[in-house]
Amino acid sequence: MGRDARECAKASLPIYLKINILFNEGEIAPYDDYLIEFLATHKNKDIYLDNYLDSLNSTASIGNCYDYARYLALGMKGKFDVIEGNLSALHGGYFAHCWIETDKYVYDVAFSGKWPKKQYYDLFKPIDKKKIDLSTDEKYNNYLKNNIKAKTKSKDPFLRHIGWYGYTRNRLEGWPMDSPCFSYFPQDEERVAKIDEERKREKRIENIKDYWNKAIRLRDENVSSHPSSNWTSDSDDNIEIPSELLDETLYNEVDDNLMNELCVFISLNRKMYDEYKNIKHDIELWHKAIEGHYSGKLCAFFDDLPFLLEIINSNNKTERGKGK
Repeated sequence: MGRDARECAKASLPIYLKINILFNEGEIAPYDDYLIEFLATHKNKDIYLDNYLDSLNSTASIGNCYDYARYLALGMKGKFDVIEGNLSALHGGYFAHCWIETDKYVYDVAFSGKWPKKQYYDLFKPIDKKKIDLSTDEKYNNYLKNNIKAKTKSKDPFLRHIGWYGYTRNRLEGWPMDSPCFSYFPQDEERVAKIDEERKREKRIENIKDYWNKAIRLRDENVSSHPSSNWTSDSDDNIEIPSELLDETLYNEVDDNLMNELCVFISLNRKMYDEYKNIKHDIELWHKAIEGHYSGKLCAFFDDLPFLLEIINSNNKTERGKGK
């Protein structure tokens, strides 16, 4: 098939398939490195995710292009315009949208990436365009005022290694299930699942560390205000979180309430915990928990703890063996 014939065949395809082909053929680039760096290291104090990049990678970006285009504008360099208009090629001729334009490119937060302007206009056919005056735009200036440095995490920026929307299947939640995009956008399901699991794991570990730090603070406050209280002799010296609490073999067996209770118990009884945690069916920890009026779930957990520790130790030995 000649070039002209291929172009004619491509022109007759449904728009979502055209979009996917453009991404897979590399016509649509990732955001500039400086822009990804900004998004990964900044946030607005009013958003709950860790940074702008997390926000753009979340389901929240679907249907929020007016807000997210302004987030993106905070990190843009050089001359650009924020545009509101209608992408007439979508949804029967009406698709209200917001994007960013330079002389040569369009930066889009829904169809994520840096588009050659001609490709974008040929495909989406924008009409009813309005240029936003950012100097007077209330929403943009609120974001600008509240823009702050964010905690930087290791990122796998979208479009770097996998196809459009492949970085998280959840980006398409909320779209009609009969939308053509579900048929045309290939999903690297194994990779998406791995990314999702890693994010869940990071969040779980952050929560556990928060529970532990809170338990230590409460313990120290009680030691100061009640020096004669029944505390273990080493409780105010040992503030390191037990490593097993951060191992998924253990924390997958424990809900948030039980983990919080466990952190409090260990912070108050560290010496006893370290002495008895590996002893199968030992009731000393049970007795101490009952004396302290902890839940029955915590007692039952102590019965399972030696077996969980055996698995963790076995896994650690296997990993060390692989590293040799």
